[in-house]
Amino acid sequence: MILSKFKKYALPLALAASMIIGYSGNYYYQERLTTKIDHAQTIFMNLQQYIDMPVLFTNLVIVNDDTINAWTNGQEVAITTGMLKFTKSDSEIAFILGHELGHVLLGHTSGVQPIIPTMNEINADKYGAYLAIRAGYNLCAGKVIWQRMIDTYGGDEGSSDGVHPSNTTREKSLDFPHCYI
Repeated sequence: MILSKFKKYALPLALAASMIIGYSGNYYYQERLTTKIDHAQTIFMNLQQYIDMPVLFTNLVIVNDDTINAWTNGQEVAITTGMLKFTKSDSEIAFILGHELGHVLLGHTSGVQPIIPTMNEINADKYGAYLAIRAGYNLCAGKVIWQRMIDTYGGDEGSSDGVHPSNTTREKSLDFPHCYI
């Protein structure tokens, strides 16, 4: 399902993909984004097969917005078309969606405030990598995507919300021995 930029209307994926295609003038771009939307839904369902708890998310929401973002409210997971465009592989999409599933499975959406809020993000990143590798995706995808965030947006500044650590901190937290880029 996809939401408009203002999150007012929910649309089926096929209709949303056709609207995005109709809006863009570049055929390669259109085809690639439509493929990524399809892949994201497949990856989302695949990841859920490797969750060790009886949790099923039936709703992956694709938000037509150029912002690079993904989130969960505990009931559904959302990812923007901007994030899908930013990813370079299915493994990176799996890491991002696994991260969001991690927030729910680690209890981060329960409303209880952690002592160190940034640790929720680090733990969700590690859970995303764990879930992605269990599902057959590349363990190093998380490190790769955070390095691309550093290269694109810088790494030392933290988030102004006090919850999200800096891009550099997140990239370094995924220092698995064989993930050198």
